Amino acid sequence: MFLKKTEGYIYLILTFVAWGSLYIASKFALNSFSPYLMVFFRYFISVVLLYFIARKKGIKKIKKEHIKYFMIIGGLGYFAAIECQFISTELLDASLSSLMNSLSPVVMPITALILLGERINKRVGLGIALSVIGVYVILGVGGVTDINITGIIFGIFSTVLWTVNSCYIRKVSDEYDPIQIALYGMAIALCFATPAAVVSLKFAPIQFHASSIPAVLYIAVFCTAFSNVSWNKSLQALNATTCAMFYPLQPTISAILGIILLGEKLTLSFVIGAVIICMGILCAVTSQSGAKRARRLKV
Repeated sequence: MFLKKTEGYIYLILTFVAWGSLYIASKFALNSFSPYLMVFFRYFISVVLLYFIARKKGIKKIKKEHIKYFMIIGGLGYFAAIECQFISTELLDASLSSLMNSLSPVVMPITALILLGERINKRVGLGIALSVIGVYVILGVGGVTDINITGIIFGIFSTVLWTVNSCYIRKVSDEYDPIQIALYGMAIALCFATPAAVVSLKFAPIQFHASSIPAVLYIAVFCTAFSNVSWNKSLQALNATTCAMFYPLQPTISAILGIILLGEKLTLSFVIGAVIICMGILCAVTSQSGAKRARRLKV
C-alpha cells in the first residue's frame, strides 16, 4: 500500500509538470490554431499514440454498464472541459488561466463528496485554504486589470467539468488500465471535436507560425497522452481529494518555466506563495496517510 501511494505521488508530480507547461505551449499554438482545432489535433495525435501502446497490452472491451461513465469522461471531461480551458487560455493571460484551473482543490472535495462519498476533514480543508492562498500570492491577482470576464467564466466551467470527470474516472479505474481509460475518453472526445474543428475553420482559418507546430506536438504527446495516463494512474492509487491537493503545483510550475524560458524574475511573492502551497499540500497529504480508501457511490 505504501509503495502504491508513493507511486501515485510520483505520477501526480509528473502530471502537474506537464500541465504546468501546457499554458506556455498553448500560447504558441493558439497563434495558428483556434481552440477547437487545438482540441482536435491534441486528441487525434494522442489517440493514435495511445492506441498502439494499449494494443500491446490488449484492449479490454467496455462493459455495457460503464458506457455511460465513458460518455461523461469523454464528452464532459476530455472534450468540454478542455475546450473551455483553451478558450480561457486564449482570452486570458497564461498565469490567470492557470489560476482558474488550479481552483480544482476547492471544487474537487465537494464533487468527490457527492459522487464518491469521500469525506472532507479539517486538515484537508486547511490544506485547501493554504493552497489557494499560495496561488493567489504567487500570481498577484490583486494587481491584474482589464480581466476578460468571458475568459474567467470559461475557466470556471473547465474546472467544474474536469473535477466531475476525475470522479467518474475513479469509478472505472479498477476495471480498466489507465492507458485504456485515457484512450477511450479521448476517442469519444475526438468524435465531438472533429465537427467542431471543421466548423471553426470557416470563422478562424489557420495562420501558420514556426513555433506552433512543435507546440502542438508537445501538447499532444506530453501534455495530453502522457499526462492523462499519469493522472489516471494517480487516481488509481490515491483518492480524488488528495489528487486535487496537487493542483496548486500547476501555476507554480508555470511560473518556474516562465522564469527559465521567458526570463521572468523570481519575485518575493513567488517565494512566499510557493512556501504556502507546500504547507497546504503537506497538510493535506499527511491527513490522508492513515485514511482508508474512499468508498464508491453505487449506481
